[in-house]
Amino acid sequence: MERLRGRADSVHNLARIVGLIGLGMAVSCLGTGLLATTGPGWLALPVAIAFGATASGWNGVFLAEVARLAPDGRVAEATGAAL
Repeated sequence: MERLRGRADSVHNLARIVGLIGLGMAVSCLGTGLLATTGPGWLALPVAIAFGATASGWNGVFLAEVARLAPDGRVAEATGAAL
């Protein structure tokens, strides 16, 4: 278990990661909008994959940061309130 914890805690700047995910979401959103009018059909799949990965990936990073900042013994309350 300790080995897994070390890997999960290896990223110290989770705010930057959430920002990069948000940027990826914005670019994917723009790409989706452009596909409707100008993009080739084959490009829809990579854009949809990128959009899905960024749109569903931010909450895990967010909850990890909430859990890290929560006081000892209150992680469940903090993450539950954040949700």
